[in-house]
Amino acid sequence: MQSVASSLPITAGPLHPEPTPGTMPAASAAAPAFESVPFDESRWNAWVNKGRLDDTEFKEKMRILAMLGAMVGVGAGTVWVFLG
Repeated sequence: MQSVASSLPITAGPLHPEPTPGTMPAASAAAPAFESVPFDESRWNAWVNKGRLDDTEFKEKMRILAMLGAMVGVGAGTVWVFLG
């Protein structure tokens, strides 16, 4: 029987070098904070209305699919009973 030897060297030191500390950019060079952007109520209302319309469309599609599924189930059950 052959023994399987690892080809990886075993060392006593760390596997990765120590990370070097980074520097932070100056406060003047930093990007403006999110709070500095003015609130645009008209865009917000448009986004909310779009979400409501999408929800309404989704509910209508799910209602139609549920009715279609129920009709297929009733049809399959009727065929099962009569041809059973």
